[in-house]
Amino acid sequence: MLRATPRDFRMKPDGSGTALIATWTEPDPIRVNGKVSFYIIKYRQQGEINEQTTNRIGVSSLSGTAVRNH
Repeated sequence: MLRATPRDFRMKPDGSGTALIATWTEPDPIRVNGKVSFYIIKYRQQGEINEQTTNRIGVSSLSGTAVRNH
């Protein structure tokens, strides 16, 4: 089975210059193999080689929002 990724993933600055806000909607339920229990966002600063990851982001609703300080 293919990986089911969240849909409509968007990232924008929070306005403070020190954090980003990520929003998304649930993955296609037909492609999910079981219940989604958390998300992890991987990111990389422009020009960097190594990627960073967020802590597990719990699923409390069908869509999510995460704020990541950098």
